[in-house]
Amino acid sequence: MVIGYFIVKAEPAVYVLMEQVEELTSGAISGRAMGYSLSIGVAVSLGLAMVRVLTGISVLWFLIPGSG
Repeated sequence: MVIGYFIVKAEPAVYVLMEQVEELTSGAISGRAMGYSLSIGVAVSLGLAMVRVLTGISVLWFLIPGSG
């Protein structure tokens, strides 16, 4: 999960996206908040993927609760 967090933080395209979103929304969505959200989202998804690989849990257990 930590690696996923830093992968997003090191990606130059993410910084361009953060600047564009902050510019288009006139600062309503700050680039910093968007960067943290993306990093945390990738870290959580990588963590869930590792749990799935290690335990053999079906991916549906993660997807179905989020669809309701």
